[in-house]
Amino acid sequence: MSEAEFKTLIVERRQAVLAVTLNRPKRLNAMNGRMVSELDTVTSMVEADPGIRALFLRGAGASFCSGADLKELREAAKDVDRLTEISLAFGKMLLRLAQSPALVVAAAHGPVMGGGLGLACVADLTLAVRGTRFAMPEVTRGIPPAQILPFVVRRVGHAHAARMALSAEPVRPREAVRIGLAHEVFEGGSTVDARLESLAAQVLLVAPGALKSTRALLDRGLPGPEDLEIAARVFAASTTGAEAREGAAAFAEGREPDWTRP
Repeated sequence: MSEAEFKTLIVERRQAVLAVTLNRPKRLNAMNGRMVSELDTVTSMVEADPGIRALFLRGAGASFCSGADLKELREAAKDVDRLTEISLAFGKMLLRLAQSPALVVAAAHGPVMGGGLGLACVADLTLAVRGTRFAMPEVTRGIPPAQILPFVVRRVGHAHAARMALSAEPVRPREAVRIGLAHEVFEGGSTVDARLESLAAQVLLVAPGALKSTRALLDRGLPGPEDLEIAARVFAASTTGAEAREGAAAFAEGREPDWTRP
């Protein structure tokens, strides 16, 4: 796929850096099947080209990534097998990105939720603009954060992951740095731009072979294929259930969910 063929991403090669911008700003960069597929293609590009030593991920508009495209999930909710496929494809994409032979940098801003949080957690370096909100709101919508949870646990540990996953409370940038979710906090986009420029210069000093072998050492402890399949089945079963229907309705109507509804 050429750079011109991407529909949900803007992809630019800048010397040793592949700069990728999630580009569904009207949907707060909600992740649909096309975006998952295109991010998988980006990972293939990095794997095929040892000259790419860093992958920068950003989001256009008001959010880095607000999570899954709920409209697409609602349309797929009539078919549990289709939902399982969608969830598994997303999990496999995250795993491949986590194993990328390049340094992965996520520049986060605005709401970073669900799948967006997954991207932030598989990045080797996560930069956060002041005002960013990291969250797993899935349980407030009647579904589990199935595919991203292993990556969040690996990033921040069981205790912090449990707090985020079970309460759905957002985490602000300073707290995100304290628990290891993010690495640096910036006042605005211009300061993030300067940091990315310095990283782009730094990776030119990195040996591609050493980068790849170091990545292989870091990959220990990542979820295996069976973990992704279990998560996909749990997600699909929950998303086709009554709680998910109530959660989606409450979200669409701007009200609190009523979990006592049949």
